[in-house]
Amino acid sequence: MTFGKIYNVNIPPHLDRVFLAVRMKGDIILTEENRMKITNQEELNEFTSNRTEIEGINSALKRAHNAGELHVYFQLMTN
Repeated sequence: MTFGKIYNVNIPPHLDRVFLAVRMKGDIILTEENRMKITNQEELNEFTSNRTEIEGINSALKRAHNAGELHVYFQLMTN
């Protein structure tokens, strides 16, 4: 089953917190420091279980992305 694109990203150093993974526009964002492959829906659910943290860092990532500071360098689709 395909449940979205997975990106590895570089988190700008001035963002004070780095989370394992966050949702951004329905996709999963992985930090360079914590790369891992998500192979099924259960792992995806576990990976994104803390909605408060996810929403907080999502806002920070969107601001960084809008400022041109978030660089996506790799993309893979899971089945």
